[in-house]
Formats: sequence, C-alpha cells, structure tokens
Amino acid sequence: LIIVPDGALWELPFQALITSSGKYLVEEQKISYAPSLGVLTALKSPATPKTNQKKFVAFANSIRKDSAALPEAEREASDVGKLYQPSSIFVKTAATESRVKTAATQTKILHLAVHGEIDQTD
Repeated sequence: LIIVPDGALWELPFQALITSSGKYLVEEQKISYAPSLGVLTALKSPATPKTNQKKFVAFANSIRKDSAALPEAEREASDVGKLYQPSSIFVKTAATESRVKTAATQTKILHLAVHGEIDQTD
C-alpha cells in the first residue's frame, strides 16, 4: 500500500488505522509513503536564495536562572559553525529567545545547544 498524503494528512498515522477485521492496518499491509506531485515539483525547482540569509546560526548556553551551563555546548556550536560558512554563534546572554526567533527565519541551518523543556500540554 503506497500512501500519498497531502497537507494535514501527513499528520494522520495511517498505519494505526483499524481495518474491518479489527487489526491495525500495518498488521495487514506493507505501507510506504510517497510525496505528492506538488512536493516533487517543488524539489526540482531551484530555491530562490534569500539575500541576507546566513548559512548557519548557533545558540549555546543561554542564561537561565534555574539551570546550569551545559558542558561543551559552546565548543560544540563553535566546532559545527566552522563546517558552515558564513555562520553566527550566540552564547550566554546573546542567546536570547527573540534572537532565535529572528534567526529561524533568516538562516538555512539553526543549531541549538541549549537546555530544553518538555511541556506535554503545548
């Protein structure tokens, strides 16, 4: 079974659907996914480069009152940044949430070497 979902259908776990025999679809079918023709067409089209786009932006050891610095995070960001030029690396007080949000729209690769927080409701 080859499924070519579009839009929000990529979020649907087809393999978990229940068949008429009461089994999961994945138990009765080999399932493959394929991109739509629109996706394939977009992949073949050359991307329009953003004029001010940086190739790599990294953030490391953002300052938080409730957490310690991550050992080696700044070195990690620096080492990875050497692989991608041009690059910008923000550490400690320069690694702000607002700067991450801005960089996310203006860079090809965004690297975060910071603490994460799992929030089951959001």
